Amino acid sequence: MSTTIAQTYMQAWLARDEALFLSLLAPDVLVVESYGPVYRGHAECMAWFKAWHEAPNLGRVTRWDLGRSYFDAERSAVFCEWDFECEYEGKTGGFLGSSLYLLRDGLIAELHEYKTEREQYRPYQLP
Repeated sequence: MSTTIAQTYMQAWLARDEALFLSLLAPDVLVVESYGPVYRGHAECMAWFKAWHEAPNLGRVTRWDLGRSYFDAERSAVFCEWDFECEYEGKTGGFLGSSLYLLRDGLIAELHEYKTEREQYRPYQLP
């Protein structure tokens, strides 16, 4: 087991590959998106995946680059940073983020995503 599950998850979104997406998830999976939505189980995750890609949303992940990633074998956990871009409802957007994947039997049992603003600054930087 390694951090490849994060890369494969991202690839499923990039390729709009429903079968690959579902194959990565434990039947009772819990996914918590960075801005609040929560999906539990295959049925909810599949409904989310389909709704995101189909009309009227017509979402498309255009780039999802994996940054630093770590695997904790003792906890069966993956933590990674990433850079995400997409088109959704006719608008282009993106942000930096990180994810915590908790695995069970090689599948994603829980996925928690966290967003970071692209524009970063140092308000207390000394001259």
